[in-house]
Amino acid sequence: MWSRRQLKERLKPLALTARRVSRDCPTLMDLAYSSPRSFSQFGEDRFLLRHFADCPPGFYVDVGAYHPFYCSNTHLLYRRGWHGINLEPDSEAFALFGRHRSRDINLPIAVCDTNGIATFARSGSFAGIVDDKHLWNDMSGERITVRTSRLDALLAEYVPAGTQVDLLDVDCEGHDLDVLRSNDWERFRPSVVLAEAHGQDAREEIEAYLQDRCYKLATQLDMTLAFVPLKWLLHHLTRVIWEPPTEVRVGPVIRCAAAPSIDGTSHQHRRPPLPTKTGSPPGLFLSCGIPRVAAAPAAGVSVGSRTPLRLLL
Repeated sequence: MWSRRQLKERLKPLALTARRVSRDCPTLMDLAYSSPRSFSQFGEDRFLLRHFADCPPGFYVDVGAYHPFYCSNTHLLYRRGWHGINLEPDSEAFALFGRHRSRDINLPIAVCDTNGIATFARSGSFAGIVDDKHLWNDMSGERITVRTSRLDALLAEYVPAGTQVDLLDVDCEGHDLDVLRSNDWERFRPSVVLAEAHGQDAREEIEAYLQDRCYKLATQLDMTLAFVPLKWLLHHLTRVIWEPPTEVRVGPVIRCAAAPSIDGTSHQHRRPPLPTKTGSPPGLFLSCGIPRVAAAPAAGVSVGSRTPLRLLL
């Protein structure tokens, strides 16, 4: 016979698992379609949960949503109180959204750079507008006629007034760049943009297009590229610089110059002054994921002084 302590130790893993399940309250459909703690194909939903961890429930636009659970980048967000717009022209898949995404705006429309109609091919999980950009033009399957619309027209019509689009998720099997080009970036600037790139050429085109709109590649999850606004990166970098202690990794990416404290107080940083490189002007090099920005030190200020730092852009 086991002692009470031995029995408790053996049952502890089961109790912890039951507690996690009861707190998250997964449905049978969730368990059928999800991998552990993720519904996305490459873990995009886990990245989104980390990115928006300190934010209230927001608003997403899922272009080429495909399925409310399977390979869905927005289902975990939906379960945590988010809502948004799902765009899926496949009539069979679209019926599932009406059943399982009742808080969302679900539209059977294909998004591209023109308004009108198009031929849409579907064969299992492979579907898309039939043209020279479609990745599986030679596939056999059912072909239907669907309505097409530009993204800016759809957002102007269906995004509630005063609502910020927090996430734009695009998965259109080779048409992702066309979808991005159809958005009004002056009016609708999502906090995160996800897009799929099939091949190096597609990646470079998407990255160049979004860089021109002041977005920076934050991470790549297999084929999925995740972009955030450059001002978001600068905001968080500034917080790291201003909030002592300054614990940063040294790397030749961006140069900063010392600046006086905002409140006039003296902040003492734990990191000692960094040695300068031979033949290079003095400066503090901070490791971050944005392009090099060169700036001269402020006049009369020692870069190695123990004062807060600010970016000179």
